[in-house]
Amino acid sequence: MTEVVDHYGDQIVRARYDGEYDKTNLHGELFMTNYFTVCDDKITSLIIVRNEPAY
Repeated sequence: MTEVVDHYGDQIVRARYDGEYDKTNLHGELFMTNYFTVCDDKITSLIIVRNEPAY
């Protein structure tokens, strides 16, 4: 994990992913940002964004 941020009650997790998956056309490491909204200890919304490296 690279960063966790509390943004107005939402949780933002930026992380580097690694493991056994198809890495075809992946330029370098895989970084994604996950936006969580939690209500009553349950995830009510989840948005996952693949971050592209800046060249």
